[in-house]
Amino acid sequence: MSNRPMSAKQYKAALADFKISQSYAGWIFGGKSKNSGRLWPSEGASYQVALIISLMRLYDIHPSDIEEIGAPFRTKKK
Repeated sequence: MSNRPMSAKQYKAALADFKISQSYAGWIFGGKSKNSGRLWPSEGASYQVALIISLMRLYDIHPSDIEEIGAPFRTKKK
């Protein structure tokens, strides 16, 4: 049993609500492919991701807004 603040079921429901894929969610939340592709959907999201999703719901923030906000902090792939 996982000790994560957002269960796998809640995480998958959030992605469905926002109409985003697991890979896109990983991109906007800054997760590594292992986390966003396998870990979060099977064990639940980390505190940071759960917090972002909660804020997105509370303030009606679109996933593309999160992508735009996070863009300056992302490292470019070489």
